[in-house]
Amino acid sequence: MSSADEAEGAPCAPPALDADCIAHVLASGFLTTVEAWRCARVCRAWCDVLMDRSPYTPKTGEPDRVELNLSGCVGLDDARAIQLATHLRACHLPCPRGARVAVDVVLDNCVSLEAAIAQLALAHVAEEQAGDACSRPFLRGLSLRGCREVRLDTLTRVFEKEGCVNLEHLDLSGCTRVSGHLPFLLGYRTRRLETLDVTGHTRLDALGVITLLDELPRLRELSLEGTGLGDSGCAQVCAFVVARSHRSTPGPCLPLTGLSLAACCLSSHGVRALADMLSHTAEGRQEPLNGAGGGGSPAPSARGVQQASTLSLQSLSLADNLDIVGEDAVVALLRATGAQRLLKCDLSG
Repeated sequence: MSSADEAEGAPCAPPALDADCIAHVLASGFLTTVEAWRCARVCRAWCDVLMDRSPYTPKTGEPDRVELNLSGCVGLDDARAIQLATHLRACHLPCPRGARVAVDVVLDNCVSLEAAIAQLALAHVAEEQAGDACSRPFLRGLSLRGCREVRLDTLTRVFEKEGCVNLEHLDLSGCTRVSGHLPFLLGYRTRRLETLDVTGHTRLDALGVITLLDELPRLRELSLEGTGLGDSGCAQVCAFVVARSHRSTPGPCLPLTGLSLAACCLSSHGVRALADMLSHTAEGRQEPLNGAGGGGSPAPSARGVQQASTLSLQSLSLADNLDIVGEDAVVALLRATGAQRLLKCDLSG
């Protein structure tokens, strides 16, 4: 730059990035969401463009489902999280099928972003306003894997909202600070949960697991990996499942199809308890059909009963339980009547 230009007051710094250029880079898909937020941390123009764009990513082949993935997003501080949450509350996503759009919020490994986690989750569970029922996305899945600093009060703020009644998938693996309160935290608003991952919750005991199974009637997949349940805890849970499957009062049995007990300090005794559970829950039970029997009426005939659904476990993981020695317990497990339904059984380690 010449001295004449400097004398005329010409700027020495390069001009700011053009907004259209930034929008083109974002639309091209060269950067992940996390990388884009890292750029926004050092460039105000980038942050402004990012805030104006829809933060949701459509699910392939699922027009009524989107994802908000901010895993490991160090560039999203608390102030920007509040700004983004405000933007999310104003987002309207009409679904081509006329139904509401479901959103999966993924905040894995967002360490030290307590306020950000709360704001972004709350943006999808706030009470509905008039006219928003068909355009506001609802929270279907929430993943906080590896957010080890998340506290009980943060999750309480989220799960106490009415919008959590639609939550179907929850991953709290590694969120060990809430282990002791987990069963009572989830049983109130999240009774539609279908998958739950509580890997690493070492303070979750057998009573807590039984409470989860009893309070979440739609639970299909449960991961208890690394919880240290042990043989005694496993036996208690198995006894509850058997009793639940053969209870005399009408009602649905456990819909559980996937169970992970990897690294749960199990020995051959725990495996035998599982074998007994699979054998007893495969026997099934009979229930009176609607209008047949009950209320002091005569016992229903053979036509007035139906075979109730029993435990149909299709996936079981016992990996990394180093105390399982010998083959007798494993053979008994695989020969159990209910084991015939297993499509996957992991005994590695």
